[in-house]
Amino acid sequence: MFHKNRLSIFLVAYALFGMGAVIAPAVEAAVIRVINNDNLGEGFNDPTPVAPVGGNTGTTLGQQRLIAFQRAANIWAGLLSSAVLIRVGATLDPLPCNATAAVLGSAGPVSVLRDFSGALRANTWYPVALANALHDSDLDMNEDDISATFNSAIGTTCAFPNVWYYGLDARPPDNQTDFVSVVVHELGHGLGFLPSVNLLTGAKFFGFDDTFMLNLEHHGASPPDYPSMTNAQRVAASTDTGNLHWVGRNVRESSGVLTDGKVGDHVQMYAPNSAQTGSSVSHWDTVLTPNQLMEPFYTEPLHNPVLELPLFQDIGWTLLTTPPPPPPATPDDYDGDGKTDLAVYRPSTGVWFIINSASFTQREQPWGLPGDIPVPGDYDRDGKTDLAVYRPSTGVWFIINSASFTQREQP
Repeated sequence: MFHKNRLSIFLVAYALFGMGAVIAPAVEAAVIRVINNDNLGEGFNDPTPVAPVGGNTGTTLGQQRLIAFQRAANIWAGLLSSAVLIRVGATLDPLPCNATAAVLGSAGPVSVLRDFSGALRANTWYPVALANALHDSDLDMNEDDISATFNSAIGTTCAFPNVWYYGLDARPPDNQTDFVSVVVHELGHGLGFLPSVNLLTGAKFFGFDDTFMLNLEHHGASPPDYPSMTNAQRVAASTDTGNLHWVGRNVRESSGVLTDGKVGDHVQMYAPNSAQTGSSVSHWDTVLTPNQLMEPFYTEPLHNPVLELPLFQDIGWTLLTTPPPPPPATPDDYDGDGKTDLAVYRPSTGVWFIINSASFTQREQPWGLPGDIPVPGDYDRDGKTDLAVYRPSTGVWFIINSASFTQREQP
């Protein structure tokens, strides 16, 4: 749900699962190549002239779409380790869309594989991009790894008022939907953020577990673990709002970034009653606070995966970077009394917490977004430390000058 005007905007996961069968992977950055499958004059090849926007230098609609898509692919490539090229077959086509609701896009792995050399668990399905990374070579060189489709009708032939924003800076106007955020979300499904279970029947794909379901728990049920359930029990678990949880070790250890959407350190998954094909189970619950990238509805521009990174570790990916660290300490002289004040920056919420040494008063100051890096310093040379963050996704600094409390943005 787009909170500002209550227009329904849906994000969908799907899978085109095929069977496969057939060293440890090298720790190196993944390379994700976008394969333009659109025809001449449409989608990524649309020749409609447009003005550059938000750092996107494309001068046609098709160019801007492709530049923004590749930016989203590069975000994941900079976080995951794989020695095998990841190929994304991509198109922009008219998808369901009207004056009040629109499907933004969908993506999923082209195939899942099991019992290959390098698999972490026998008789278990892995999405092909992950299987290739674990195997350390391409198990199916003749096929793309991910298939993705996005809605070309938005902003062109559809009456839906929230048009696409193709800028790269995560700063769309209120009436626009950030294309990069949506593509990052959908590529997350293609890389493995979804189960292979038939949610209508509860049946496992060809009777085998998958690496995603291994981390699911139906809170309070017997048995609680998703793989051990009967088909009927899996259907019940997938429609029990608030009680289907992710219990993988890495997510549990990182669950402190949330202030809502968890039970203890178990994180809630999206399990509405009734089941929603393409959405149920393959997303976080909508109650997670702060918002996470892999929730089922577009909420705000989000370019940087947060809790998704430890989830990817739980399903078998190796990360180039570790999940978000504990809140960084940022002690400094914020009140200008010559004494160092206690301070921390909370990356999950973008809030600073400061205890002034002169008065021992406590101060909370929102300044930043999840994923920002704290860079406090005396930028106005008044003897007091200014609150400042650097946003890696856009290359912009955000500073509050302590002398005047003016806010400054500096690319």
